This record gives sequence, structure tokens and C-alpha cells, in this order.
Amino acid sequence: MWMSLLPIIASAEEDQFSTALNSFFSDWQLFISGFMGVAILSSVLIFIIHMIKLATSGGSHPMIRRKIMGDILVSGVTTALLGGISLVFYLLYTIVN
Repeated sequence: MWMSLLPIIASAEEDQFSTALNSFFSDWQLFISGFMGVAILSSVLIFIIHMIKLATSGGSHPMIRRKIMGDILVSGVTTALLGGISLVFYLLYTIVN
């Protein structure tokens, strides 16, 4: 008997979730978009700075080159993760609306 109530309960919970998520995004969309934009631009700028460091001083000494390559890897992974997070937020926002 209770199995027949599950679709009704799931539908009600989806409607409440959709309403709550819609309210959250309408209140915080500008802040989230601004924060993600600044974070991604900062990460790309740091990536560019490390590439310039590698081009100017990293080629001569193996230890300096290894440190700069590690920094490039970290900033590249950070940029990719931030891009993925903003893609997930965008998809959630468009699916809910």
C-alpha cells in the first residue's frame, strides 16, 4: 500500500526542492556568478604568470623548473575545477528554471 504513495511523495518533494533551489538562485545568482568569475580570472592570471616565470627563468635550473611546473599544474587543475563547478551551477540553474 505504501508503495503506491511513493510517486506522490516524490513529486511533492521535487516541487519543494525546485521551489527552494529557484529561490536560492534568484537571491544569490549575482554573488555566485561574480565570485566564480573573479576566481576563474585569478586562476587564469596565475597560470599565465607561472608560464612567464617558466619562460624567463625556469629553463636554466632543474629545481626551479620543477617547482614552476608544479605550480603550473596546480593552477591548471584549479582552473579546470572552477570551470567545472560553474558549469554545474549553470546546468542546475537552467534545469530548475
